[in-house]
Amino acid sequence: MRDVISKFLRYMITGGVAALVDVGGFALLMTMSVGVLLSGCASFGVAALVNFALTSRFVFHQQLRFDRFVLFFGAALLGFALNIAGTVAGVIWLHLPPAEAKAIGILIALLVNFSMNVRVVFQAVGEQVAAKDANLVVPADVDSATVSETRTAAYRARAAAQQPPSSQLP
Repeated sequence: MRDVISKFLRYMITGGVAALVDVGGFALLMTMSVGVLLSGCASFGVAALVNFALTSRFVFHQQLRFDRFVLFFGAALLGFALNIAGTVAGVIWLHLPPAEAKAIGILIALLVNFSMNVRVVFQAVGEQVAAKDANLVVPADVDSATVSETRTAAYRARAAAQQPPSSQLP
């Protein structure tokens, strides 16, 4: 439980940095007379890249991988949609002031995104994945290069165990 809380606190820091990148990028593009829609999309995209890089390394201690980024970005888009839905629902159905509704939308997105990142994108701590070819089980946070090296070493050890010592060769 302590590890999840630690990850969540670090996740809030990386998300805060990404939010600053988003807002700062948006403001910069707006001063350059780029339209609101394009500025918003571009700053969101750059912030997502920054957030992924920071979250991968600082929160989950994992290598950057494109397949993981695709999952991360998908989760970010889901969080964005829930953020907007929560905000609109808060204003229309709960008759909340827009700022309070937005805070609820942000909280919903934060919790959903963190959960998706722990359970899907970066896999939960201690979760095991089967390494093919060598019948090894390795922790999910071990990078693919380490898995490949371990598979190669296990293959060579099996091959050496199946061959007779060189002194017994004809």
